[in-house]
Amino acid sequence: MPASRADGALRVVVADDHPVVRDGVVALLDARGFDVVGEADDSDRAISVCTVRTPDVLLLDYELPPSDAPAVIEAVRSAPGGTRILVFSAFRDTERARTALDAGADGYVTKGLRAPDLVDAVRRTAAGERVVDAEVERALRDEAHRTQPTERQRAVIVLVAGGATNREIAAELGITERTVKYHLRALFDRLGASNRAEAVARAGDAGWLAR
Repeated sequence: MPASRADGALRVVVADDHPVVRDGVVALLDARGFDVVGEADDSDRAISVCTVRTPDVLLLDYELPPSDAPAVIEAVRSAPGGTRILVFSAFRDTERARTALDAGADGYVTKGLRAPDLVDAVRRTAAGERVVDAEVERALRDEAHRTQPTERQRAVIVLVAGGATNREIAAELGITERTVKYHLRALFDRLGASNRAEAVARAGDAGWLAR
């Protein structure tokens, strides 16, 4: 995990290509005791700053040129340091949220948040919570009930329901444990679940476990 400052302040990088937004967020976080260790106005800079500074949290604008959030998320997630990623978007839509979460983001919130709620979202993300805009979360859950999982996702959740460990799932399906974790994360995001038991229960409600 990234190392926080000696005084315990959480280390944050803010990536947004709109200076007014970025400056406002940086000022807010600084005033609330965070250690803003870097800023970025494009996706390449966001990746490089996170690689060097290894913050606790990257607060990432979804629409960050030249690449959107998913490319940044994948690059930061693959680098050492354990940086958690909270996507910060002007849009409250499930397509962007699902894409970001599937790429490995830890949360998705909108720029309509009040200042105290944004501060809370950053803290919760650093603590390992999944933080998603409530309206988006409901929409994602509704979509999960209307759409079917991929064949591999269904195979994974069925094995989870049977009590299999990640290692056992990997052996059964002929994939790596890392790939199993990727599929589980995608399932959790689609179902709005925070743990295996919740995912199994919601998958059952959605009819995904029926053979």
